[in-house]
Amino acid sequence: MPSPVIEIENVSKWFVTARPLRRLLVAPFERPETVRALADVNCIVAPRQILGVVGPNGAGKTTLLRLIADLLEADAGYVRFCGRELAALGHQVRRQIGYVSNDERSFFWRLTGAQNLEFFACLYGLSLTDARRRIHQLLEHFALQHQARQPFRDYSSGTRKKFALIRALVHRPKLVLLDEVTNSLDPSSALKAKSLVRDYVSSCDGCAGIWSTHRLEEIREICDQVLVISHGHVDFFGSSDDPSAPVSRLAVTEPSRAHRGLDGPPACRRETLKPNTPKQHPVEGHKPAASDAANAKAQSLMH
Repeated sequence: MPSPVIEIENVSKWFVTARPLRRLLVAPFERPETVRALADVNCIVAPRQILGVVGPNGAGKTTLLRLIADLLEADAGYVRFCGRELAALGHQVRRQIGYVSNDERSFFWRLTGAQNLEFFACLYGLSLTDARRRIHQLLEHFALQHQARQPFRDYSSGTRKKFALIRALVHRPKLVLLDEVTNSLDPSSALKAKSLVRDYVSSCDGCAGIWSTHRLEEIREICDQVLVISHGHVDFFGSSDDPSAPVSRLAVTEPSRAHRGLDGPPACRRETLKPNTPKQHPVEGHKPAASDAANAKAQSLMH
C-alpha cells in the first residue's frame, strides 16, 4: 500500500482573541483569552485521492488548509508530508504544494495575467520556456489566452479565481489545496475547474488533493473521502460513498439581507448526503457533449 501524501495526527490550533484598548490599559498583564480553532484532528490523504472538507462557516476548514500549506504552525499534533514532518521541510515542501485560498490577494494588479503566472512559475523553479509552455496549456483549458494579456486589475472575480487555480497547478505540485475554488465561477467554468483538478490528481503519480467546499454536490462528484468539521472537531472521516456515513450534513447558504438582517448570522439548512449514490467523476462515465472538447484538453495537460 503506498504511503499517504498527507497524514494529520491529533492536530490542534488556538488563536488569541483581540482585547479592547481599555482592557489593555486597565489590566495589561492579564492573560489573553484563546479560541480553539481545531481540536485533535486526524485524517490521511492517499495518492491519487481527493479529500473533501465540509462544514459550516467558522468550522476550521481554512485553518486546516493553511496548516497543511505551512502558512500556520500547529500548537499540538503533527502534519506529515510524504512521511516527513511538515515543520522539518520548510520551503522544500512549499515548492510541492499548490494552494488556492478563498480570499486571494497575492497577484500583482498592474501586471497582466500572463506576466503574473510567469513570475510565480519562475519562483517555483521553472525555466521561462517551460513556464510559458505550461501556462499556455492551462490558459487554453479555460479559453483565457486573450484575457491573459490584460492587466490583472481588470479581471472579474471569477477570472481571478481561474488564474489562481492555474497558478496552483503550473509547477505540477504533489499536493493541491483548494479552498472554495468554485466560488465566483459560472457553472461551465466550475465544471472545467473540477474536471481539471480531478484529471490532474488521478493521472499524476503520488499526487493528492484537498477540496474545501460548502457545496455537497462537489463532494459527491469528485471527492474520494470526506472530512466533516464542526467547531474545530471532526464529526466524520471516511469514504464519501461509505454507507455508515451520517445521512445529514450541514450546508451553509448565503441568505438575503432581508432574511438575516444587516448583522445576522448566515442561514443554515440541512441536506441529505445519500451514501449509496455513486460519484459521477467528471473524468468517468457519460459527459455532456458541450464539455467533450474541454475535457479532452484537460487530459493533455497532465502529460
